[in-house]
Amino acid sequence: MIAVREFSTGTECIASAAAVRAKFFNPKIRPVIKTKPVEKVLTFIPVKKAEKPGWMLAPTMFDEHVVAYRTAMKIREMVEAGEIEMVSTDRKTVQQIVVEVLQGFPNISLADVKSSRRSYPVVIARQTAMYEVRQQRPDLSFPMIGRWFGGRDHTTVLHAVRKIEAMRGAK
Repeated sequence: MIAVREFSTGTECIASAAAVRAKFFNPKIRPVIKTKPVEKVLTFIPVKKAEKPGWMLAPTMFDEHVVAYRTAMKIREMVEAGEIEMVSTDRKTVQQIVVEVLQGFPNISLADVKSSRRSYPVVIARQTAMYEVRQQRPDLSFPMIGRWFGGRDHTTVLHAVRKIEAMRGAK
């Protein structure tokens, strides 16, 4: 239970607060920590050293960039020596695909497709571009495609792909 006190002046209130603070935060009797004398002295038994330190025995995450670099260098050496041949994948970029699609939509620019405009011609061009990007670049996820189109949600891209498929009768 807390006792309620009323003060007639601000000075009494401040003095009371200082007394409470002194009582709880500056006790006159400080606890004494008793220590016990150490009865036993621990002796360490020398352990046979491993040939490698422990951090070298298991693969660690901070070394992964070194492993990747060495792998890339090894592949480069093998290509230069003629041991392996690099296969070229001529994939179009998202921008190249969108520019090709926009050739069929006069008066609509790349900036319009990336903008937040929602007029019907812009929306149809944007949805068609999203559909074509998904068809030509299935390696890209819906969120990645949405981010390219002005930070749109993956569900917007999914809706666009399904809508254009339905319009074309693709599936």
